[in-house]
This record gives sequence, structure tokens and C-alpha cells, in this order.
Amino acid sequence: MIRRMALAALCLFIASGCALLSRPAPAPTAPAPPPAQPAPEPLERPNPEPKPTPPPPPVEVIPPGSFDYRLADGLKLRVLRAEGAMPTVRRTVQLLRHTGGVNWQVLTAVNVPHLPGETVTIRQADLPGYPGAFIIEARRWNGARHGAVAVVGGQLLALDYHRLVAPKPEIAAGVFLHLSKYMNQLWVYRDGALVASYPTANGRDPWGTQPTWQDLKTNYKTPEGLFPIKQKIVNPPYNNFGGNHKPVAGGAPGNPLGTRWMGFEVLPGDSGGVWGFHGTAAPDQIGTWASEGCVRLNTADAEKLFDMLPMGAMVRVASGK
Repeated sequence: MIRRMALAALCLFIASGCALLSRPAPAPTAPAPPPAQPAPEPLERPNPEPKPTPPPPPVEVIPPGSFDYRLADGLKLRVLRAEGAMPTVRRTVQLLRHTGGVNWQVLTAVNVPHLPGETVTIRQADLPGYPGAFIIEARRWNGARHGAVAVVGGQLLALDYHRLVAPKPEIAAGVFLHLSKYMNQLWVYRDGALVASYPTANGRDPWGTQPTWQDLKTNYKTPEGLFPIKQKIVNPPYNNFGGNHKPVAGGAPGNPLGTRWMGFEVLPGDSGGVWGFHGTAAPDQIGTWASEGCVRLNTADAEKLFDMLPMGAMVRVASGK
């Protein structure tokens, strides 16, 4: 009995082992995928969207050929480009007030005489009756012209500069003339009072040596000194004294002497026939150093001077520098 039970247990053990040996092996498990890595950044980042360019700050626009001169209290002078043809060239001068930013308001404007193609400067100086006035000078290689303005009560005034700076006459009796070669200006006095002032054109060599009998045909300096008027001629002929031009009959169109001659004696015995005041056929040269030694005036001015100038009146010719 015992042996039968032991044999049955052995058979059961063997059967269980066989079942275990015949069971299929489990399938291998696949390895887990590695964790995802972040994508590498590009070597160059794309440019950001361009920002709009801000507009440039406003800039004050000054007319071509003009310049400004700043004053106090938000004011300034503006000298505009010259306009017109000689002998009536003018420059407009404006008085402006600052109204904010780059904005200026023109308060008033005046005109002053000038030369074309010049270098213009402005300076402040006291003039008779106008302290702190502004003198505007136009210079070029062969001349200089002057004007003046003053600011009075917030307004701009054009001043008669040449009348304000007229020199004191050396001779108080009768008619006396004073010529400034540098300023190209003639002043006329009667009994010590200024009665007229005219622009002129003088010798093209203003600072050369005084003429002599030996070089007077080639010396283009207007002589300096005190001289008497010795000749007065209506419709003078042009005799080509220097040999540089053709003679022209008196009163003929284009006569370089115009319609009047007022000669002053420089060298003993010249009798006022070499140097003098006269009109011109080239009014565009008034205000410059352009003549062969005489003093040119606008023809209308020469006719006025002729009528007021007696024989024997004295003339002071000064460098004026």
C-alpha cells in the first residue's frame, strides 16, 4: 500500500516536470527607446523683423546764398541773396522771431545796396543816432559796398549808411567834395552841410604809387590829395588818352565819359584834362575799382554834380581804408 502511494507520487512529480519542460519560453522584451533629445539650435539665428526708421529731426531750411546773424531775445537777422543788376543790386535783410522748433516768423524786411558775387559780412557798431546798428559789407576783388540796418522798437530800419558816416568837410565855405576810394563813395558839401552822396568807380589800382608825368598813361591809380576843379565840359569827346581804346565823339552813344566832364588838376599844368569826374557807359562797374584813374559816376549823378559844382571847388581824394 505504502509502495503504491510512493509510486503514484513519483509519477505525479515526473509529469509536472515534463509539463514545465514542454512550456514555450516567454518572448524577449524590446528595449525602451532613448529619451528624445532637443533639436540643435541653428548656427545663425534668423534676423528679426526690421524696425521702421524714425524720421530725421526737422532742420531749418535757409534760402540758398543767404546767411543768418543771431540776436538776443529769440531774434535774428537774415541776409538774402543779392538780386538785380548793377548799379541797382540789392540785398533783402529780414528780421525774424523764433516761434518754436525750427520755425521763425518774418517780422519785417528792408533792402540794402550791394555788389553781385561778393563776400558778405555783418558786424555791429554804433552809428550816429543808432547805437548797436548793423553794418553789412559786400566785398569782392575789385570793390566794396556798404549798407546798414538797425532794430528799433522791434522793427528793422534801413539806414543811409553813407550819410551817417560822411566825413567832416575840410572846407566849410562853398562847395567841397570828399571821395573815399575804398568805399567807392563821393560826398558833396555846401557851406559845410552834406547835400548829396553818390556811388563811384575809381582807378583799378587803388593802392599803387602816385601818378607822375612819366607814367600817367600807364598808372591806373586815382591820385590822392586835395585838388581844384579846373574844367567843366558838356558832352566831352573821349580822346583815348591812354591809347587803349578808340576815340569817341562827344555826345555819341557809348562814350566812356558819358555826358559830363569835371576835371581836377593833379600835376602842375595838367589843367584838369587828365583826371576828373565823369559819367559812364558801363553802369555795372559803379561801386568797383575799374577805371584808368578817373572817377566814374552814374550818368544821371554826373549831370547833377555838374550843375552844383563851380569852377575852383576843392576835391579831397582819400584812400578811405
